[in-house]
Amino acid sequence: RLLEIDPDLSDFNYAGESYDAAVIIALAAIAADSDAGEAIGEEITGVTREGTKCTDFEECSGLLEDGEDIDYDGITGPIDLDDAGDPTSASFAVLEFNAQNMLGDDPEFRQAEAAEQG
Repeated sequence: RLLEIDPDLSDFNYAGESYDAAVIIALAAIAADSDAGEAIGEEITGVTREGTKCTDFEECSGLLEDGEDIDYDGITGPIDLDDAGDPTSASFAVLEFNAQNMLGDDPEFRQAEAAEQG
């Protein structure tokens, strides 16, 4: 989608994460039925877990409008935030620099689960 806006774009680092963050905030605003920061903040974790799975803004917002609890799984993968707002799992890319100190062309994507606290 980004290339439709800017065909010359060559760096997509953090684009997915930024997109997912914006969608989560928008969904939390709908869930809170408010544009107040505190009300939105109280709904952020709730839209990322323990509900009907959905994967884009249109689908998720429709479910919220129908009164359903949602579990947004973003374009970067599952996003499950705990009560403190910390991720319980995450996807990330391992980027390597070449001899010219430029990023390589083939990032390695990984999925990780949070360590048990004890």
